[in-house]
Amino acid sequence: MREQVTKSEPVNQSVLEAQEQCEVAMAIEGLVPGTRKAYTRALQRFCGVLKGRSPGEATVKEARGYLAELKRSGASRNVLSHASAALRFYFEKVRNLEWEPVSPLRRRMIEDMQLRGFSPKTQSSYVRSVLGLARHYRRSPDRIVEEEIRRYFVHLTCERKLARPTITIALCGIKFFYVKTLKRDWSLTGVPVPKREKKLPVVLSHKEACKILSCVRVPRHRACLDQLRAMRAIEACHTAAAGEALWRCPRCAKRHFTFLGCGNRHCPACGATRAEQWRRKHSALLLPGVVYHLIGFTVPAGLRRAIRSHPRELLELLMRLSSSALLDVCANPKWLGATPGLTAVLHTWTRQYEYHPHVHFIATGGGIDDQGRWVEAHPKFLVPVHALSAILRARFRDALREQHPEIFARITPTVWKQKKWVVHSKPVGAGHTTLAYLARYVYRVALSQRAILRHQPDCITLRYRKSDSNKPRALRLNPQEFIRRFLQHVLPSGFRKIRYFGLHHSSKRPLLRLLQAAMAIQQGQPLPIPMPAEESFVPTCPHCDEPMRFEGRISAHRRASLFPSATQTRGPP
Repeated sequence: MREQVTKSEPVNQSVLEAQEQCEVAMAIEGLVPGTRKAYTRALQRFCGVLKGRSPGEATVKEARGYLAELKRSGASRNVLSHASAALRFYFEKVRNLEWEPVSPLRRRMIEDMQLRGFSPKTQSSYVRSVLGLARHYRRSPDRIVEEEIRRYFVHLTCERKLARPTITIALCGIKFFYVKTLKRDWSLTGVPVPKREKKLPVVLSHKEACKILSCVRVPRHRACLDQLRAMRAIEACHTAAAGEALWRCPRCAKRHFTFLGCGNRHCPACGATRAEQWRRKHSALLLPGVVYHLIGFTVPAGLRRAIRSHPRELLELLMRLSSSALLDVCANPKWLGATPGLTAVLHTWTRQYEYHPHVHFIATGGGIDDQGRWVEAHPKFLVPVHALSAILRARFRDALREQHPEIFARITPTVWKQKKWVVHSKPVGAGHTTLAYLARYVYRVALSQRAILRHQPDCITLRYRKSDSNKPRALRLNPQEFIRRFLQHVLPSGFRKIRYFGLHHSSKRPLLRLLQAAMAIQQGQPLPIPMPAEESFVPTCPHCDEPMRFEGRISAHRRASLFPSATQTRGPP
């Protein structure tokens, strides 16, 4: 009967549109090609029994009747399961209809989860857990008592032998239903959450690790995992490998694709939008009429190799100890006697992209004392830099000797006697220009696309400015040296290069806003306006110049299966 329908009846245009909508929805949901093909065949069979009508005109009742007819006709189990799953997917995901009637009890549980902001996946998992309990006892879950729930979990653990995460999700879903939806007391202390299995990691000794690394001959294989991740992300940035965003024009209904960026914080092509949002957010928190100061902490050349070899440990020490030294000196009544607001940004490069770790602090020209009063600093002086240099050197030496003695033993003792622990401080006015300078390197490193003047197979020419004269100069590097200089600035994963201390800490944000409003009123300025929510980028249709609607993300292999004629390999940043 199916072959007769597919051969005799012509394919309607509405059927093709329904199939296309279903294919796009399946690609967005991430279904594998085999499942998509089975769903498409099942939808075609369903369209064949509609006798020329559009699938968009069919009802859920008709679809259920079609499944019942298939079951009566003796269809195989695979055909029935594919048809049921395909029709459920079409009515729920494409047409946004309810496939099965929802009881008032389930509707109430779903509404309780929606009020608490649960994700759709969590909602479906919790509903399935309560549904499994009801199917096990063949009655409504509100009529199941606590002893039956305990026996149900014994059945899941001992007889069905389900995994620990599955039992945990079922326990959380059933507990939510009884406590939040039914408003009952949860006294099942005999059903604990399954514990996570602890597995001891395989730790190599120092000799074993050195023996393995000595077998590596290719230099790129010696790169650490974070550097390899950064290289892979930058190589795939704005290409089909990074995925694409699917947009649809509401006026002409045409689909368009834009290549996605990698989002890596070291990528020269990404992060411009987030950097501008960071600048605007912190510019709105600047105190009116206060002179800000830019303070920089550097380390001598004898420590740079050790920091580059152990960036996670020693960069953490540098940021933590420099901030504590600055806060302690500012708290001294001899200088400021108050707690200022500090924003720290870590830099690891020079203008020629060599490794030179240093921390920039933008500090308020004043602070709050112990009595809660604002103490104004001198417009041209905040703290003595020589005292900061001596304190940082002593604290860094003591902390390194105590926490990392093996690293401390490999450092030349003359480093701790040098005076090149340079600390620089200067007033920068209202702070807007300094925030704009720091924002450029918040979501990327020193290298930008504009800095690359020419690239050839054997030479890469970069532009930089000389430190003393600020005049532009050209730097020529071979590709291996260029990659080496770039990768040495890749930070460890999870390392926070921007940190906030004092009045700029997140816990002091309400106090900072009150202080900002009080200063504005005192100086006769309008009250600061809170930053509006940032609007995401929405492209316009190239045909009708209408803002398009975002429909989802599609990976490279899904795009190739849906649109095999697409040949573009790289898009603009």
